[in-house]
Amino acid sequence: MGNKRTEYGAFLRELRVKNQATLVETAKAAGFTINYMSMVERGKKSPLSAKQARAVLEFLGEGDSYDELMRLASLNRKAVEFDLTKQGAAATDMFLALARASEDGGIDEAMASKIMKTINRSKE
Repeated sequence: MGNKRTEYGAFLRELRVKNQATLVETAKAAGFTINYMSMVERGKKSPLSAKQARAVLEFLGEGDSYDELMRLASLNRKAVEFDLTKQGAAATDMFLALARASEDGGIDEAMASKIMKTINRSKE
């Protein structure tokens, strides 16, 4: 699929169908109109915000798919949205420092790989 919105929407639809949820049920649970939800799935609307995506994934019982959904959204937007409201000051500062370094070109592929290895080790 060439269109990034289509890839995002197709993934979202795949999760909905896998969990046997109708478009009507999913739209209602997330607080959207059926038309809006359908347009997102068909790639006619931009990806959902992080908060909206969490609501849909929570309804579908697919919370583990959040990172992939946000990755697909970022391909379309060329930006990533973080909800920092539940983060402490140190975590917020870290996110903002990473964002600034990335915008300034200070994070190359090698640095990104090192950061990911560190994060993945901390999960073990």
